[in-house]
Amino acid sequence: MTQRIICIEDDVEMIELLRLLLTREGYDFIGARGGVRGLQMVREEPPDLILLDLLMSDMDGWAVYERLKADQHTSSIPVIIVTATAQSDEKLLEMRVSKADQYIVKPFGAAVLMDLIRRILSQA
Repeated sequence: MTQRIICIEDDVEMIELLRLLLTREGYDFIGARGGVRGLQMVREEPPDLILLDLLMSDMDGWAVYERLKADQHTSSIPVIIVTATAQSDEKLLEMRVSKADQYIVKPFGAAVLMDLIRRILSQA
């Protein structure tokens, strides 16, 4: 059975890059442009994993995360927070993200992301 990953992101180029990478690795990939659309898609087609950007124009990624975790139908879906926060801000980010499942800072290498995805999906 193919595992489904939804990427909630407002950058179309990032969605397409992740689509190429993840479909090549055999995952069923769905790109959702923005937080509002992402929440809708997660409810319609619950994934095995969510990649969630923090900085989106229509809805803050933290608001999306909190809604996902507050809903009994989506609260158990693992989330990887994807952020472009500068390296110098990592300590502050770590403190805030500690409530999240995992996070990765842009730019990241494909191998690092794939290792993180495999590890989380194997634990789920």
